[in-house]
Amino acid sequence: MAERLEDTIELLKTGLLVSPNHPGKRFMLGRAYLKLGRTDEATVELARAIKSDPNHADAHYFQGLAKSEQQAWPEAAEVLARAVVLDPARVDGWFRLGEAERHLGKHAEGATAYEQTLAREPTHFEALMGAGACFTALGRDADAADRYTRAAALQPQNP
Repeated sequence: MAERLEDTIELLKTGLLVSPNHPGKRFMLGRAYLKLGRTDEATVELARAIKSDPNHADAHYFQGLAKSEQQAWPEAAEVLARAVVLDPARVDGWFRLGEAERHLGKHAEGATAYEQTLAREPTHFEALMGAGACFTALGRDADAADRYTRAAALQPQNP
């Protein structure tokens, strides 16, 4: 698979010689780099895609993933916040935003993002756990207990 991705990267780079500001090609190149774990290169290409098309929801989302992998939480939160504005139906966008906010210690914002995830997918185990952690940090024990109870019901083998 890695060899095929490398071939794809070379084809995309060749195509970018003809149209260097093509957001779709920049996006695909960034995705290919991200799949190979080359996050530094991915963030460069995804940023270029966003610069060429500021409303490219997928480019924002994957830039957020790349920044999360780099543990660049402020940048991840910023770009993921834009991603969910552009595509509010994207469940994983809300979840990833919750993760970034929680890593920043912004528990209220994290809880809000996790709750948006749960509004779209009520059985999202990780979002239930994340919301529980945020509510615990906020001293909202009843809300935390509710989310943890719902999560435990989804995976009773893991109390």
